[in-house]
Amino acid sequence: AMGASGSGLFDGDGHLIGINTFKTPGRNAYFYALPVEWLTELKTKPVETQFPIEGKTFWEEDDANKPLFMQMAEPEIQEDWVKLSGVAEKWVKAEPNNSEAWYELGFAQEHLKLKTEAEQSYRHAIMLNSQNLDALFRVGVLASEKGNNSEVDAIKVSIAELNAETAEEFKQAISCKDAC
Repeated sequence: AMGASGSGLFDGDGHLIGINTFKTPGRNAYFYALPVEWLTELKTKPVETQFPIEGKTFWEEDDANKPLFMQMAEPEIQEDWVKLSGVAEKWVKAEPNNSEAWYELGFAQEHLKLKTEAEQSYRHAIMLNSQNLDALFRVGVLASEKGNNSEVDAIKVSIAELNAETAEEFKQAISCKDAC
């Protein structure tokens, strides 16, 4: 929510796991946080003594000047798959070893009905990070659509090992042939 920047982000047991930083504009916003481990490194930095700090924060920049991961948010929220695809293409070129970039490219491709390309992008994301739940989930859904039950079963196991809640969502998604 507005004004939440700097507040704590806690898990279900009340442990501090992150610090809220900023959100994208609009009602269906994406929220960003820094992991609590970041604070350890921050303690080693010199204290900022000049205030106010001059210039814009990176999230206040015009879209073209924002980091690529932030340029993804608005077209995804707006379901502008062509724009999302364009930004994702730039992102994978700039950061070819970034699993999230490849996932976002696959997500855009899938929504543009380029399922073969989407599957390749998702698989690339998984190759870079075998724990990319989103990419595993989408590859599993595509495998289900193709009737590849052995791959669906393998992905079901992989997802369950990483996150029980996502595993349950995956089971529902593959059992639902039409909109649920």
